[in-house]
Amino acid sequence: MSSGERKLLLIFGMGCLMIIGIILISLWHYRELIGFLIVGLAILSVLVMLAIRVIQTLTDSIVKIHEQKLRQERLRPNDYGYYEIPLDDAKVPMFPPSNNLQQEKEEPYPHGYVPTQFNRGRKD
Repeated sequence: MSSGERKLLLIFGMGCLMIIGIILISLWHYRELIGFLIVGLAILSVLVMLAIRVIQTLTDSIVKIHEQKLRQERLRPNDYGYYEIPLDDAKVPMFPPSNNLQQEKEEPYPHGYVPTQFNRGRKD
C-alpha cells in the first residue's frame, strides 16, 4: 500500500468516526436503545460468523468424503495391488489402452540397440 493510499484511508476513517460521534451525540437521549442495538449487532455478527464457519466445515467434510468414495470407485486391482484410474480435465475417468492391442501407427520396439550411438566420443 502506497503512502497516498494510507493517507486516504486515514482521512476516510477519521471522517467515519466523526460522523458516528455526531450521530451518537445527537441521539444521546436514546443511548440505552442505541447501546442495545450495538450489542445486538455485535452478537448477531458473531453468530453469523460461527454459522458460516460451521457450514464451511460441514461442506469441506462432505466434499472430502465424496472424493474418498470416488477414489475407491476408481481403484482397480492388478497383480501388484491396486492402481487408480486417472481423470482428465473434465473429471472423466481415462481408461488406459489395452496392453494386448497395438495402437495405430505404433511400431514395435526393435530388439537391442546400436551401441555406438551412446559411445560416440569414447576411444578404446
